[in-house]
Parts: sequence; C-alpha cells; structure tokens
Amino acid sequence: MGAEEVVIDASAAIAFLNREPGGERLQSYLPQSWMSAVNAAEVFQILRRHGYDPDRGLHILREIGLRIVDADLGAAQLAGNLERETRSVGLSLGDRFCFALALERRLTLVTTDRAFAKVRLPVAVVLLR
Repeated sequence: MGAEEVVIDASAAIAFLNREPGGERLQSYLPQSWMSAVNAAEVFQILRRHGYDPDRGLHILREIGLRIVDADLGAAQLAGNLERETRSVGLSLGDRFCFALALERRLTLVTTDRAFAKVRLPVAVVLLR
C-alpha cells in the first residue's frame, strides 16, 4: 500500500488534515500523489469555510509530496464528458476532474467518498474508510 502513484480527491486531503477517521491512511500515499488544481480549490474552500488557513493546509500536503496538476482544456473536456457516468451517484464537477486525472494518468484514485466506488469507469478506487 502507498508505493504506487495515486490521485487523491479533496475528501481524502480534508480527512488527513482534520485527522478524521481514515485520514491517517493517506499519509502513506502522499509521497506519490497527484491532485487536480480544481480539487485543490475544493480543499481551499472547505478549509476556509471551517475557519482553517487553507494556505497552511495545502503547504502541509505539498511538503509531504502532493503534486498539483493544472486543469487544462483536455482535462476540462474529459471531466465534462464524465457527467453521464457520475450523475446517478451525485458526484460534482470537481469529482469528475479527479476521475479525469486518474484516467489520463492511469492511476488509482484515493478518496473517503463511497460514491466514487459506484462509478463504472476503468479506474481503481481506494476508500480510506
């Protein structure tokens, strides 16, 4: 566990930063992890909403090894095209960017959100809790 490169979503990052159940499991993945800039925006939003310093939170994640990938037109097109496959389980546009990155790089997706495991796409999903 944790030796392969993975894509993490905002829920996994927040669970780690807030020391929520399952969040401790993310640390082994962080040295080899990727996140879309769209998902980083979600992390900023959630941390700010709860009164935390979002710059500090992202700094902690990046210090451990998280790499942020810019969202380009190709990723936007792929994320937009995934709406049909993800609508029934209630995933957001940010969640689709996470799937898009995992699909583009052929990587496992790590999350705390059980809805990701219900999506039928050629992406392995690891649930932290």
